[in-house]
Amino acid sequence: MILVIEKLEVRYGPETVLHPAGFELSAGTVTALVGPNGAGKSTLLRAIAGLVPYRGRIRYDRRSLERMSAIERSRIVAYMPQNHGADTVLTVLETVLLGLHHQLGWRLDPGSVEAAFAVLERLDVAHLADRPFSTLSGGQRQLVMFAQLLLRSPSVLLLDEPTSALDLHHQIEILEHLRASVRDSGGIALVAIHDLSLATRYADHLLLLDGGRLRAHGPPLRVLTPRRLAEVYRVEVAILRGTGGVVGFVPLHRCSDGQGAHPTISR
Repeated sequence: MILVIEKLEVRYGPETVLHPAGFELSAGTVTALVGPNGAGKSTLLRAIAGLVPYRGRIRYDRRSLERMSAIERSRIVAYMPQNHGADTVLTVLETVLLGLHHQLGWRLDPGSVEAAFAVLERLDVAHLADRPFSTLSGGQRQLVMFAQLLLRSPSVLLLDEPTSALDLHHQIEILEHLRASVRDSGGIALVAIHDLSLATRYADHLLLLDGGRLRAHGPPLRVLTPRRLAEVYRVEVAILRGTGGVVGFVPLHRCSDGQGAHPTISR
């Protein structure tokens, strides 16, 4: 299965916020969407999810998403936003079960409840099952919404900054669960993330956006070169390589013009 994006463009009135972009995402892979603030990452995710108008074509398994109904499209593509509303009266368990709203009938299937509890246990938040979602911290909400996503088991997962409110332990946990889920199911994940070290460690490929334009895509270390990081982020960066393929990015100083950075790589 392949997700094919062709000349995807988003305009808000006269302003183009996402210039025509094209790429392919393969089954069983995680792709990190990186770039500075305002680069168009959230807009790209929302366009693929069908939440904002766009030009271009999106195909999954040779099927055009534009020709699908909203319900049919939502069964294939699931979007997890960065911010989650806190005004709901639902409990954590009810919030997770809401991911199955297309399958639930008038009577709740005991198997669905068991599956929801199992996902919450995998993420170490089963003890929150009866808590109102509105009382959770930002990090807890992210874990609960990720549990909803896992229970739903869509073919294409779109996550906008899923680790932004999490501590280091839970950042690693959620990305490991995501990678394992995608590889086991043959799904596709596209994840907007600011932490370049986490993106490099857990993603098979990277998409680098800047100013609404796709600057580069491919294997992480081919995309995140010191010169390109200087051009996009306007910061000279040292790339540190540790054991086991772990890579870290250390900012050295700002670049006034985004040019002239030299590769700085340590082992």
